[in-house]
Amino acid sequence: MSDPLSTGFATGERKGIAQISAVHHRILEIPHLQELLNAFPTPAVILNDCLQIVAANQRVCELLNRRQEELLGMRPGEAFNCLHWQEGKCGCGPSRFCETCGAVRAILRSRQEGGEDTQECTITRRMDEGEGALVLRVTASCFDLEGQLTLFSLHDISQERRRALLERMFYHEVRNTAAGVRGLLEILPELSDPCRHETTHLAYQLANYLMEEIEGGKDLAATERRELGVQATALDVREVLKSVC
Repeated sequence: MSDPLSTGFATGERKGIAQISAVHHRILEIPHLQELLNAFPTPAVILNDCLQIVAANQRVCELLNRRQEELLGMRPGEAFNCLHWQEGKCGCGPSRFCETCGAVRAILRSRQEGGEDTQECTITRRMDEGEGALVLRVTASCFDLEGQLTLFSLHDISQERRRALLERMFYHEVRNTAAGVRGLLEILPELSDPCRHETTHLAYQLANYLMEEIEGGKDLAATERRELGVQATALDVREVLKSVC
């Protein structure tokens, strides 16, 4: 089966704003379609056969801080102000960065194969305060209505991915520290008295560090729930530096 990215999308064909507006108004005339679109639990848009927005729900307008009229005619990368959307010869879609974009692939696979396609993608956005990344799970579903249209919805999984990464880091640290404690305890009976005392002290320090890691995991969970409070603790700088050394 051919790759959907090799199909006619790269020709750069785009509809004019008059054609976009005409399709948009015909969509609005369909009873309850806009209400159904607004009822989606996630941001969603309807795209024409040139992958331009012809309708949008309220959630995507709130996410992008734009009115629906401002989004009409844009492609998804343009609407989200993707860092790379201007690098293609005709905007979002044909650039070399779009070849691996999950959003583009979901839309085009849905158009080529019919039915629904779900992908994940990361969009690096230009914003007033600099650059920011969105990690999204996107779903495209192609249907015939006023020509070939695509319902395109997205779910922000940035927090989900960040939480998964932090959990992996947490369990990695806990596992390594626990392995260190076990290793020291295993060799403890074979050591002479001076070395046994030093090794016991080191195992005690690692056990304390393990407890700190576990408490840190609880703090991380509290942070995700927005329940973390400030806890001031007095430290002996000399002891801290000695422990680090």
